[in-house]
Amino acid sequence: DLSDPEFSIAEWSFQHSRKAGRFTDTLPSTLYTYYPLIGNKIRLGVVLIRHKKQLTGDEELFWDAFRTQISNALEREYLNDIARRASVLDESDKLYQSLFNSISHELKIPVATILGASDTLLSGDYDKNTNRNLYEEINKASARLNILIENLLNMSMMESGRI
Repeated sequence: DLSDPEFSIAEWSFQHSRKAGRFTDTLPSTLYTYYPLIGNKIRLGVVLIRHKKQLTGDEELFWDAFRTQISNALEREYLNDIARRASVLDESDKLYQSLFNSISHELKIPVATILGASDTLLSGDYDKNTNRNLYEEINKASARLNILIENLLNMSMMESGRI
């Protein structure tokens, strides 16, 4: 855990993309040297090192090269993770559209059956047998519609974590 002053120095180093802290001209009274981790495209964070002595020129060059490798590896992993997430979201969107189209089609069939049978019943006088058949079609279509709606509600509850 960083103290508030340490966090402020890390934040400054991150925002300005410059090292700060011990053995630097910026806030040298702290125990740590703060090095920004900068990738090719993004700033990734800050690493804190507690040096016992100031680095020599060669040690500083070595540390800078090592820090660059760390930054590039972290950036590569970060960008790969973003790409994976984007791919999953894209596939999820395609699945959602496919499911939505399928559900719309499945709901339309019983509704059309109910509308057609009830319209027929309302439009004329039919014998008892025809009326019975039309009522049975309305009943079957209503039951099918009810099952579809229950399945949608169950899916919704599963998705929300209630089941």
